[in-house]
Amino acid sequence: MEQSTESRTGVVAPARSPRSLAVSIAIAAVLLAVALWHFAMLFLSIAPANALTTRYQKQINGYVHPEFGQYWQLFAPNPLQQKNVIEARLLTAGSGGEPRIGPWVNLTARDDAAVHHNPLPSHAHQNMLRRAWDFYYQSHDGKSGRPVGTNGELSAEYLKRIGLQRLGAGTGGVRPAGIQFRVRAVPVPDPAWSKEGPEEKTRRATLPWWQVDEADCRGL
Repeated sequence: MEQSTESRTGVVAPARSPRSLAVSIAIAAVLLAVALWHFAMLFLSIAPANALTTRYQKQINGYVHPEFGQYWQLFAPNPLQQKNVIEARLLTAGSGGEPRIGPWVNLTARDDAAVHHNPLPSHAHQNMLRRAWDFYYQSHDGKSGRPVGTNGELSAEYLKRIGLQRLGAGTGGVRPAGIQFRVRAVPVPDPAWSKEGPEEKTRRATLPWWQVDEADCRGL
């Protein structure tokens, strides 16, 4: 028979059974372990190179990037001074099976429109696409375009999935065979008091076509 305890207000409240108390302690222990694991992985991702990070670098990067990547431009002496305008288009099969290239779609303009005049803009519209491109750019060689380390392949897959999701791939029976990105880096004008030098010119880059298979569209 369940015991009861009486509070100062005179209301009788049922006492917690040992079983429910044990379940609560177990849940709290699991949550604490998950939190400690999460913060440990974040710490190792930005810690100086050591025996632990060298041995488990792939596992650490796989957990942290891209969702939990730590970026410090906000506190840097020279924050980012350009806006990346990212566009994408799809390669699909026409009614007769011939390849059909779709029009370029300005994904950045879509995000800007979703944020403009919105008092509570989505984090995805503000940062997801921008951070995905920055992640890709930082993990690829600027001249050859080849991926640098494990982050290179991971960043390409992440950018591809975002582009496919934004273009509606996998919905309405549309199954693309390829996706292509192009980026225009537009410099942000320096403030009047700045003496850093002349404004940089707009830079453009068009990536090669990336093959898209069924697994790339799964879950979109």
